[in-house]
Amino acid sequence: ATLPEKEALTFDHLFDVASLTKVVCTTSVLLRLLETKQMKLDQTLHTYLPAFLDERITIRHLLTHTSDIQTWIEKRDQLDQVALKAAYLTLQAGEDLGKKVCYTDAGTILLGFLLEELYQKPLTVIFQEEVLQPLGMTQSIFPPFRQPLVVPTEQLASGQILKGITHDPKARVLESHAGNAGLFTTLAD
Repeated sequence: ATLPEKEALTFDHLFDVASLTKVVCTTSVLLRLLETKQMKLDQTLHTYLPAFLDERITIRHLLTHTSDIQTWIEKRDQLDQVALKAAYLTLQAGEDLGKKVCYTDAGTILLGFLLEELYQKPLTVIFQEEVLQPLGMTQSIFPPFRQPLVVPTEQLASGQILKGITHDPKARVLESHAGNAGLFTTLAD
Protein backbone atom coordinates (compact mmCIF):
# COMPACT_ATOMS: atom_id res chain seq x y z
CA ALA A 1 0.00 0.00 0.00
CA THR A 2 1.06 3.56 -0.60
CA LEU A 3 -2.06 5.20 0.87
CA PRO A 4 -2.92 6.22 3.51
CA GLU A 5 0.70 5.32 4.32
CA LYS A 6 3.33 2.94 2.98
CA GLU A 7 2.75 -0.61 4.10
CA ALA A 8 4.66 -3.75 3.11
CA LEU A 9 2.66 -6.63 1.67
CA THR A 10 2.56 -9.86 3.70
CA PHE A 11 1.03 -13.27 3.09
CA ASP A 12 -1.63 -12.38 5.66
CA HIS A 13 -2.96 -9.34 3.80
CA LEU A 14 -6.51 -9.58 2.49
CA PHE A 15 -7.42 -8.53 -1.06
CA ASP A 16 -10.88 -7.55 -2.27
CA VAL A 17 -11.21 -10.11 -5.06
CA ALA A 18 -14.37 -8.47 -6.35
CA SER A 19 -16.00 -10.41 -9.21
CA LEU A 20 -14.19 -13.62 -8.27
CA THR A 21 -17.01 -13.84 -5.72
CA LYS A 22 -19.26 -14.78 -8.66
CA VAL A 23 -17.09 -17.73 -9.66
CA VAL A 24 -15.74 -18.94 -6.33
CA CYS A 25 -18.96 -18.59 -4.35
CA THR A 26 -22.20 -17.98 -6.26
CA THR A 27 -21.50 -20.26 -9.21
CA SER A 28 -20.04 -23.02 -7.02
CA VAL A 29 -23.18 -23.21 -4.87
CA LEU A 30 -25.45 -23.15 -7.92
CA LEU A 31 -23.47 -25.90 -9.65
CA ARG A 32 -23.79 -28.05 -6.53
CA LEU A 33 -27.57 -27.52 -6.53
CA LEU A 34 -27.72 -28.46 -10.21
CA GLU A 35 -25.50 -31.49 -9.66
CA THR A 36 -27.69 -32.76 -6.81
CA LYS A 37 -30.84 -32.07 -8.87
CA GLN A 38 -32.20 -29.58 -6.35
CA MET A 39 -32.49 -27.10 -9.22
CA LYS A 40 -32.97 -27.27 -12.98
CA LEU A 41 -30.87 -25.18 -15.35
CA ASP A 42 -33.74 -24.34 -17.70
CA GLN A 43 -36.26 -23.53 -14.98
CA THR A 44 -37.19 -19.89 -14.54
CA LEU A 45 -35.76 -17.77 -11.78
CA HIS A 46 -39.35 -16.89 -10.86
CA THR A 47 -40.01 -20.58 -10.06
CA TYR A 48 -37.40 -20.51 -7.29
CA LEU A 49 -37.67 -16.82 -6.41
CA PRO A 50 -41.36 -15.89 -6.77
CA ALA A 51 -40.64 -12.26 -5.81
CA PHE A 52 -38.78 -11.85 -9.12
CA LEU A 53 -41.37 -10.53 -11.55
CA ASP A 54 -40.09 -11.59 -15.01
CA GLU A 55 -41.26 -15.16 -15.59
CA ARG A 56 -39.15 -15.69 -18.75
CA ILE A 57 -35.56 -15.55 -17.44
CA THR A 58 -34.05 -18.95 -16.64
CA ILE A 59 -31.14 -19.99 -14.46
CA ARG A 60 -29.23 -20.77 -17.67
CA HIS A 61 -29.83 -17.24 -18.98
CA LEU A 62 -28.39 -15.75 -15.80
CA LEU A 63 -25.37 -18.06 -15.64
CA THR A 64 -24.50 -17.52 -19.30
CA HIS A 65 -25.23 -13.76 -19.38
CA THR A 66 -27.89 -14.28 -22.06
CA SER A 67 -30.83 -12.83 -20.10
CA ASP A 68 -30.64 -9.44 -21.87
CA ILE A 69 -31.74 -8.11 -18.50
CA GLN A 70 -32.36 -4.39 -18.61
CA THR A 71 -30.21 -3.26 -15.68
CA TRP A 72 -31.02 0.45 -15.48
CA ILE A 73 -32.17 1.29 -11.94
CA GLU A 74 -33.05 4.94 -11.49
CA LYS A 75 -31.04 6.63 -8.72
CA ARG A 76 -29.38 3.27 -7.94
CA ASP A 77 -26.53 4.83 -5.98
CA GLN A 78 -28.98 6.58 -3.68
CA LEU A 79 -30.94 3.47 -2.69
CA ASP A 80 -30.58 1.63 0.59
CA GLN A 81 -30.31 -2.16 0.81
CA VAL A 82 -34.05 -2.88 0.92
CA ALA A 83 -34.87 -0.52 -1.96
CA LEU A 84 -31.98 -1.80 -4.10
CA LYS A 85 -33.06 -5.42 -3.66
CA ALA A 86 -36.65 -4.49 -4.48
CA ALA A 87 -35.47 -2.72 -7.64
CA TYR A 88 -33.49 -5.77 -8.80
CA LEU A 89 -36.57 -7.95 -8.39
CA THR A 90 -38.42 -5.79 -10.95
CA LEU A 91 -35.80 -5.99 -13.73
CA GLN A 92 -37.02 -7.37 -17.05
CA ALA A 93 -35.46 -9.20 -19.98
CA GLY A 94 -35.14 -7.36 -23.27
CA GLU A 95 -35.88 -8.46 -26.82
CA ASP A 96 -32.59 -10.38 -27.11
CA LEU A 97 -33.38 -12.86 -24.32
CA GLY A 98 -31.34 -15.99 -25.02
CA LYS A 99 -29.89 -14.56 -28.25
CA LYS A 100 -26.66 -12.84 -27.28
CA VAL A 101 -24.14 -12.70 -24.44
CA CYS A 102 -23.92 -9.45 -22.51
CA TYR A 103 -22.00 -9.47 -19.22
CA THR A 104 -23.78 -7.96 -16.24
CA ASP A 105 -23.62 -8.15 -12.44
CA ALA A 106 -27.41 -8.29 -12.26
CA GLY A 107 -27.51 -12.02 -13.01
CA THR A 108 -25.33 -13.05 -10.09
CA ILE A 109 -27.01 -10.55 -7.80
CA LEU A 110 -30.35 -12.19 -8.61
CA LEU A 111 -28.87 -15.68 -8.29
CA GLY A 112 -27.67 -14.65 -4.83
CA PHE A 113 -31.23 -13.69 -3.88
CA LEU A 114 -32.33 -17.10 -5.18
CA LEU A 115 -29.79 -18.88 -2.94
CA GLU A 116 -31.00 -16.94 0.09
CA GLU A 117 -34.57 -17.95 -0.74
CA LEU A 118 -33.59 -21.64 -0.97
CA TYR A 119 -31.30 -21.77 2.07
CA GLN A 120 -33.13 -19.17 4.21
CA LYS A 121 -29.77 -17.73 5.30
CA PRO A 122 -27.73 -14.65 4.40
CA LEU A 123 -25.63 -15.26 1.32
CA THR A 124 -22.28 -14.83 3.07
CA VAL A 125 -23.25 -17.55 5.57
CA ILE A 126 -24.17 -19.86 2.69
CA PHE A 127 -20.82 -19.15 1.01
CA GLN A 128 -18.88 -19.86 4.21
CA GLU A 129 -20.74 -23.13 4.88
CA GLU A 130 -21.02 -24.47 1.33
CA VAL A 131 -17.77 -23.29 -0.29
CA LEU A 132 -15.10 -21.66 1.84
CA GLN A 133 -15.11 -24.03 4.85
CA PRO A 134 -15.22 -27.25 2.76
CA LEU A 135 -12.33 -25.96 0.62
CA GLY A 136 -10.29 -25.00 3.68
CA MET A 137 -10.31 -21.32 2.71
CA THR A 138 -10.10 -20.29 6.35
CA GLN A 139 -8.69 -16.82 5.71
CA SER A 140 -11.41 -15.81 3.22
CA ILE A 141 -14.08 -13.54 4.68
CA PHE A 142 -16.71 -10.94 3.94
CA PRO A 143 -17.07 -7.48 5.50
CA PRO A 144 -17.43 -6.31 8.11
CA PHE A 145 -14.24 -7.62 9.69
CA ARG A 146 -11.48 -6.26 11.94
CA GLN A 147 -8.44 -7.61 10.09
CA PRO A 148 -5.88 -4.78 10.01
CA LEU A 149 -3.89 -6.25 7.10
CA VAL A 150 -6.00 -5.31 4.09
CA VAL A 151 -4.81 -4.06 0.72
CA PRO A 152 -6.63 -0.81 -0.18
CA THR A 153 -8.55 -0.88 -3.46
CA GLU A 154 -9.20 2.75 -4.30
CA GLN A 155 -9.18 6.33 -3.10
CA LEU A 156 -12.57 7.87 -3.87
CA ALA A 157 -13.00 11.43 -5.13
CA SER A 158 -14.08 12.32 -1.57
CA GLY A 159 -10.63 11.28 -0.34
CA GLN A 160 -11.94 8.15 1.41
CA ILE A 161 -9.67 5.13 0.96
CA LEU A 162 -11.51 1.86 0.48
CA LYS A 163 -9.66 -0.55 2.75
CA GLY A 164 -11.65 -3.49 4.08
CA ILE A 165 -14.73 -2.09 2.38
CA THR A 166 -16.16 -3.79 -0.70
CA HIS A 167 -15.14 -1.89 -3.81
CA ASP A 168 -18.25 -2.69 -5.87
CA PRO A 169 -20.90 -0.07 -5.00
CA LYS A 170 -23.86 -2.44 -5.44
CA ALA A 171 -22.29 -5.12 -3.25
CA ARG A 172 -21.32 -2.46 -0.72
CA VAL A 173 -25.01 -1.56 -0.34
CA LEU A 174 -26.30 -5.16 -0.46
CA GLU A 175 -23.63 -6.27 2.07
CA SER A 176 -24.18 -9.92 3.07
CA HIS A 177 -26.78 -10.34 0.31
CA ALA A 178 -24.53 -9.70 -2.72
CA GLY A 179 -23.73 -12.56 -5.08
CA ASN A 180 -21.56 -10.47 -7.38
CA ALA A 181 -18.73 -9.20 -5.12
CA GLY A 182 -17.60 -8.83 -1.53
CA LEU A 183 -15.16 -11.70 -0.97
CA PHE A 184 -11.82 -10.80 0.62
CA THR A 185 -9.06 -13.40 0.57
CA THR A 186 -5.35 -13.90 1.10
CA LEU A 187 -2.70 -15.06 -1.36
CA ALA A 188 -2.70 -18.53 0.24
CA ASP A 189 -6.48 -18.99 -0.03
